[in-house]
Amino acid sequence: MSTEEQTQNNATGAWETDHLWRAGQELTIPDREVTKLAFLLGRSGTLVGDVTFTIRRESDDGIIASKVWGAFNALPTTPDWCEVTFDSPVTINELVRILSEWSGGSAGNNMDDRYQNTDVKADEFRVYCMDGGWADYLTSDQAYKYTYNGVQPAVSGGLANLVAAGVI
Repeated sequence: MSTEEQTQNNATGAWETDHLWRAGQELTIPDREVTKLAFLLGRSGTLVGDVTFTIRRESDDGIIASKVWGAFNALPTTPDWCEVTFDSPVTINELVRILSEWSGGSAGNNMDDRYQNTDVKADEFRVYCMDGGWADYLTSDQAYKYTYNGVQPAVSGGLANLVAAGVI
């Protein structure tokens, strides 16, 4: 198992919980079976509902994987790493958004996420969605980690090709 991560962080985003929110990172995951996803999250105030970690296709916003992390009030009051393990590995080879998602609560009660706004990775950027509309932060990177296995290429073409490939 290997890990891809953006752990540097120097700023906090505070998202009020009175809307449907999605916050995370847009990036390309190349030929990997993702098993775990983590974000650096916290809370201020009293929150209701659950936090779900999701991987969505950038092309059509379709869900590739989703797992409830837990109740809002279980989030730490100082941002810390929160992680889910997906029920089965998810094969990804495309541009995606890795997200924490939540809704419910009231104004003044926030979910806090950590991000980096200097030395931003090329071709990656932080994103958020409120009530269905996406916004891109091209000058910041969400703090995230995902654990993965490399995907083995498929072998096809009969017995001769299997022997030539060293499979048998």
